[in-house]
Amino acid sequence: MKRCPQCESEVELFSDEMRARCVQCGFAVYNDEPACVRWCRYAPECVGEERYGELRRQFNHTGKGV
Repeated sequence: MKRCPQCESEVELFSDEMRARCVQCGFAVYNDEPACVRWCRYAPECVGEERYGELRRQFNHTGKGV
């Protein structure tokens, strides 16, 4: 759970999500904490190869790597 910086509502973010929209105000809340996808050897099987590839590209783009 993260707190929306705009309205301070709680926003649920899953470990494989880079961002989620606040249901109260619509503000984009970003997941800045390490995701299990970065370290778990089962991540490709868990989230699917396609999603895993997307997440790797996103993580590499931010300079935080998978």
